[in-house]
Amino acid sequence: MSKHNIDIIRGMYDSFARGDVPSVLEAMDPAIEWNEAENFPYADGNPYVGPTAVVEGVFKRLGDEWENWSITTGEVLEAANDAVVVLGRYRAKYKKTAGPLDAQFAHVWWLRNGKVVKFQQFTDTEQVAKAVRGASAPESAASEATAAIDSLYDELVAAVAAGSAEGYAAAYDQDGAVLPPNVPAVLGRAAIETWATQFFATWEVAIDSLSFEDRRIGNTVGFARYRMIGRGVPKTGGPEIELDQKYVDTFVKDSTGSWRLATHMVNTNSKGPSMWD
Repeated sequence: MSKHNIDIIRGMYDSFARGDVPSVLEAMDPAIEWNEAENFPYADGNPYVGPTAVVEGVFKRLGDEWENWSITTGEVLEAANDAVVVLGRYRAKYKKTAGPLDAQFAHVWWLRNGKVVKFQQFTDTEQVAKAVRGASAPESAASEATAAIDSLYDELVAAVAAGSAEGYAAAYDQDGAVLPPNVPAVLGRAAIETWATQFFATWEVAIDSLSFEDRRIGNTVGFARYRMIGRGVPKTGGPEIELDQKYVDTFVKDSTGSWRLATHMVNTNSKGPSMWD
């Protein structure tokens, strides 16, 4: 009986690989109870009772939602109570996200009188979930955020080089804050523009380099720690001073989806005269 059961199950996998679904269904008892693994996307219909329910709830969804769904079987093992255990791998690509799947599975089949009366799937549902989410989606979102923040710094550097208070303030969130050394915090975009107007009336700044030491970006917030090397020229006359400054910035993603500076904290490594004296 056991070898006969194994032959039936092997035949089902062969039929499935050929796309011969009618032969797969023919091997099922009319009252088959079919269970997908807990947390598998199609476990929402557990238990599927009868071949039609299996087709509609599992097979059809596999065909509609996955490309090149394939099953590679390994060991096929006898078990107690007329059960057969099959070990293998799923390979496929989720259509909506192009997320790849390569996951182990174990299938347990129970037979009676030459027909499958019960099925239980076990598989790596985390791998399935990653494929459904799309493995590249988080990476893509992080890349987009990094590019947006790089662009934000480009705008900030350009505004400093041009001495544009309006452009400088535009890089900040409405509730943004500038925290220069030795002076009170400047709170809010309007106040930042006023402060920048006064600053640029006094100083011309040339930024030679920005060196990022740490930068981390989440879904809606992020921070950066970096160093700026440059030169400051007092517009009221006097010698040029060397700038060696360190910054800690935080960013927020606003309601329009744009990244803006939330806080900009400044300190100096320079010895001797400073813009902040």
